[in-house]
Amino acid sequence: MRSITTTAVEDEIEKSQIYRLRYDYHVVSRELDIAADHVDGQMIEARDAHALQFATYAGDDLVGCFRIEIGAPADLRFGADWEFGDFLDDLPERVALIGGFCIAPHVRDERVIQHMVRECVAIAKEFELPQAFFELPPALWPLFHEAGLTRRGDTQPDRLTGLQTAVFRLDRSARVRFPAASGWAVDEAAGGQIRGEHGSETGRPRLQIVAGGLG
Repeated sequence: MRSITTTAVEDEIEKSQIYRLRYDYHVVSRELDIAADHVDGQMIEARDAHALQFATYAGDDLVGCFRIEIGAPADLRFGADWEFGDFLDDLPERVALIGGFCIAPHVRDERVIQHMVRECVAIAKEFELPQAFFELPPALWPLFHEAGLTRRGDTQPDRLTGLQTAVFRLDRSARVRFPAASGWAVDEAAGGQIRGEHGSETGRPRLQIVAGGLG
């Protein structure tokens, strides 16, 4: 049985592998007619420039990915036509927006998806921001319900991929049914920078992430 691990990605080569995985899933597997908008078989969005990218591996094979953006609500954009005001009356100064979920087309092992859900919820919780928002395709909704999150509002299609998505909101005080990850925090003294270590148990190097917020 191959171990399943999630690690933060800062190496440009590993990021390109994530972008190729997205392309393989959305353009090749789903036959989405946006190939002309992407170069060299990589699906890259403008928001990737300011996001933390995470890769999930089964052994040494890349099997999934997601991203986390941190910033002021006015500076972050959902993939669908939502606004943060649709889900909050009083907007905090900084929020987390988690999305870009993708699973390799050949993956049939539910443990991969369960692991990704557990990891992204735990990491978002440890940022210690007042609110975190997850923009999710339907396949992930039941697992996020199991984690203790609640879907907010209606569904809408993602502007790029066309997938129907829904938003799940995580409050700082929420009880999450997954064990927390370790080592992630938002350093307010450093202007809200994201700092943390996240590594695998299989010898993959632990990565130190320092990324400025968008707000």
